[in-house]
Amino acid sequence: MRNKIVIATKNLHKFSLITETLVALGLGEYAFLNMYDIAYSGEIEETGTIEERAKQKARAALEYLSGEQKQSIRAIIGIDDGIAIKGIVTANARELTEGIVKGIALEPGEKVTDVRAHYGIILPEEEAISCQTFIPCIYRGSNGDVPHEENAYSLMQVFSYEGSKKTIADSSPEEILKNNLHYCGQELEVVVKRIRMVSGVTMHKD
Repeated sequence: MRNKIVIATKNLHKFSLITETLVALGLGEYAFLNMYDIAYSGEIEETGTIEERAKQKARAALEYLSGEQKQSIRAIIGIDDGIAIKGIVTANARELTEGIVKGIALEPGEKVTDVRAHYGIILPEEEAISCQTFIPCIYRGSNGDVPHEENAYSLMQVFSYEGSKKTIADSSPEEILKNNLHYCGQELEVVVKRIRMVSGVTMHKD
């Protein structure tokens, strides 16, 4: 049976991005599942810092899974986002996101940082490991017609990577992965190595 990793999110954009990043860092032989895949239908009360929210998501997935389901699962990773504006990190709450995509929370050209917390639970011992990643971005502005999609990452449509004039949504999958690896690879590699060590798998990058 193929080893599995649960990414504790219903946001399919984030799920795709973190999965592709982890595969590039050496977890290509694992199957990845999101909250829909494990049939999680509950509501998670997200409170506190982005680190605490990431932990809450991972713990919720862990507590939901049955003993039989856990047999092939090697890790659960909760993720949560925040936005750093002028050095102050704010959890990526719906109200803030809506204000940004509607063009009323930031000025075009303003520098922001996409902050992401990752909280991993490595099975079977439920060992915890966490890290934060930081991606510098530029707010490209909005005329207010960018929809806020449930379980999607609307900010991709109004943010660009630092040094790029294209929004993240207009960037190619290769460009997105390259930037994610550049800014997040070193921190996430620590998580990857630990998962592989506990699973007894030799480190190998595809």
